[in-house]
Amino acid sequence: MSKGFWKKALGVVATVAVVVACVAALPVVAGVAVAGVSIAAIGTGALVVGGVAATIKAGLHISDKEYFEAALCALDIIPALKVLKLGKKMLTLGKAVVGARPGSLIKRGFRPKQIASKTVAKKTSGETIATKIGKQVHARRAEIRKASGKYDSVNEVLRDEAGNKIMVPKRVNTKTGIPSQKTQSVIPDAVKKPPRGQIIDDKPLGRPISKDYQEIRRNIEAYEIKYGEPPHKIIIERYNPKTGAPAGTEIFTPKDFIK
Repeated sequence: MSKGFWKKALGVVATVAVVVACVAALPVVAGVAVAGVSIAAIGTGALVVGGVAATIKAGLHISDKEYFEAALCALDIIPALKVLKLGKKMLTLGKAVVGARPGSLIKRGFRPKQIASKTVAKKTSGETIATKIGKQVHARRAEIRKASGKYDSVNEVLRDEAGNKIMVPKRVNTKTGIPSQKTQSVIPDAVKKPPRGQIIDDKPLGRPISKDYQEIRRNIEAYEIKYGEPPHKIIIERYNPKTGAPAGTEIFTPKDFIK
């Protein structure tokens, strides 16, 4: 018989192992009674069935990923998991019984849809939902600002009159005021030149402004080099990191960042 047939057989065996293990765990995890059945007997049965699955896996050189996917089939036929919200606990038990090593699988980038947590919110690229929303907010606001014509620079590198990038110290020691030797260019989210004199920066709600001290300081210094005077206002426009919706405005002055 083909390897495909044995893969399906493995899926059935692995599923049974997880189902049996879940039934054994229900009285412990959720206080559900299993009438007339010994928990010890069920647990032993799970180990036996799991052993059969492991033997098939080894004989056919089936990968951990394929093996784990087969075992996850059990989750689709146990409605109690959704009702009792015990999927995570049951899955952990199932992994132990069928011999999968989820830690190693996840390190290799395997994250089945069945166990992808909404709170973890990570994709295979490592980008979080908050990061994705942040990028969307910045892109959307940049388009709106450019279309409005009210800004002199939108998401652009600040340059001098000759068209060269304005370079400023990457960091400044907050205690001594001594700048680092490393320099870099700046890209404010939006700028209004004098006499309005504003630097606009988009930040997620809840992020302490202290975390962006160095970035905002660089923007102020580059602005002063470009226009010959510091801006009047630093406007922080907040957005909800979960929805991207506007979440208020905070106004600072250069003195809040450069003493």
